[in-house]
Amino acid sequence: MPRYFFDVQDGTGVFIDQLGTELPDDTTARAEASAALASMAKDQISRTAKSQNIAMWVRHENGEAIAVLTFSFALLSTSASPRDPVLGGTYREASGDPSSAN
Repeated sequence: MPRYFFDVQDGTGVFIDQLGTELPDDTTARAEASAALASMAKDQISRTAKSQNIAMWVRHENGEAIAVLTFSFALLSTSASPRDPVLGGTYREASGDPSSAN
């Protein structure tokens, strides 16, 4: 089975995977990376108050990069509302009628 390496960059530095993990194929390696990044993001969000950026590079043992995954989180304001331009413009009350959403 081929060996895959999962390198990570977050707010504290860059971590190069020196050991790697044996996996059956590129598809499985991408799925493992997605699950790992989601778990790391969840942990980071619970520990950070403002923002976090995480990137992961997946390398095949032959040196080929097979995937790059990123996650960004930013808490813009504790009082943000749908009226804030960053969140998409004006606020409308939900009417319960899906056709009135636009």
